[in-house]
This record gives sequence, C-alpha cells and structure tokens, in this order.
Amino acid sequence: MSQENLDLVVRAIQAASKRPEPDFETVNALYHPDHVLVSLVANTLGEGEAKGAAGYKAWLQQIGDAVSWEGDLKGAVDVGPDKVLVATVTRFKGVSSGIEMEERTWCVVTVAEGQITRTDVYNDPIQALEAARPSE
Repeated sequence: MSQENLDLVVRAIQAASKRPEPDFETVNALYHPDHVLVSLVANTLGEGEAKGAAGYKAWLQQIGDAVSWEGDLKGAVDVGPDKVLVATVTRFKGVSSGIEMEERTWCVVTVAEGQITRTDVYNDPIQALEAARPSE
C-alpha cells in the first residue's frame, strides 16, 4: 500500500471538486499535464475522453452548460501498485430544468511518478473494482 499515492489522490480529488470552482493551482500541481479523464458519460456512452488541462477545462464548461454539480469524497483505498479506488457522491442540478439528483460514483485513479495520469469514472462498483485490478 502506498500512503503517498493515497494522500495525493485524496488531495487532488478534493481540489478538483472544490466549489464554487476547482482549486486549479492544486489541480495543476497534482495532475500530470497529459492526464486523461474518462468521465462517467464517456465510460457509459462511449463519448470522448478529456485530455490535459485544456480537455478538463472544456469538460468543465460542457458539463456546466447542462448541470451545476458538487461532489463529496466518501472514501479512498490504495489498490496498488499505481491505482487508488475512490468513492464519491455527486449532486447535480439541471441548469434549465432545475431537476436535482444524486449519484454515487467510483473512480479508478492511476498515479505515476507523483502525479495523477488517468481517472476512470464508473457508476458500478464491480466495474470499478475490475478496472482497478492489476494487469497480468
């Protein structure tokens, strides 16, 4: 178990989820410049990944046009050697509809050389656990 990876991921998720806007200084320090975000929509519907800071910014803008959201970190466990599994609860409110919903998600976060290089988001904990398993 890598306590360093666990601490890094917790700090990074908290910074990225900060409201009214993410703590971009911390995000830029902890996420690799070529970080890949495979959001829940991308994983579920096969839509594109957000790559790097520009991709994350575009993803935030796109999601912000449809919903306002805030997320809470509910737990994290190092599943090693380079992966951390994170449980979150995210609350959404439709920008035009006003409809509110809450969703639990699981993120498989990959760490390399002290930075987060990839985040895959799932709405099914079994899929997240399978994705977090080390490759053989």
